[in-house]
Amino acid sequence: FRNDLIIDPQKQYIGLGHSLGFTTLSQSTINFDIIVGLQCFCNFLGQDEKLYKIRKPKLDQMLNSFNINPKACLERFYNICGYNEKLENNLDITDLSTDLQMLYNSFIPRSLPTLIIGGTSDKIVPKSLIEDNFRNCDNMIIKYLPFAGHTLGYDLSDKIIEIITSFIHDQKISHRN
Repeated sequence: FRNDLIIDPQKQYIGLGHSLGFTTLSQSTINFDIIVGLQCFCNFLGQDEKLYKIRKPKLDQMLNSFNINPKACLERFYNICGYNEKLENNLDITDLSTDLQMLYNSFIPRSLPTLIIGGTSDKIVPKSLIEDNFRNCDNMIIKYLPFAGHTLGYDLSDKIIEIITSFIHDQKISHRN
């Protein structure tokens, strides 16, 4: 995501963010008309105390692992996501470290039409976290794809496009009334 985008205020924009990217979109100054989040969150650790007690030690462990060996840590993370890839050694450690630190923060999502698409088999952003984060938010629709994991946008792109297109269509119809 680039913060130096030149935005035409006469046009309508839809923000689409995956995982931590949803946080970046939600905190940007762009006046989106709609935001779509794939396997996303506004509080990675969870608001519920029980969820927090499970997720915080795992995040602490990941950050410690990253500080020791960033490449190995990211490769393990990608493997958990279901994406087996060997990384090159030219990682931007500063940006990656900043992103990891952002996982400790929370934010309030914008009050505008928002679609959250989750997968029921994601180990990184499980259904319980999505429910914890978004169940009390206005203007929000949550849809789940059975057996989908953290890479659902890649694995099920046709289905994701279908859901997003339907949501956008429904928003345009409701704005006319």
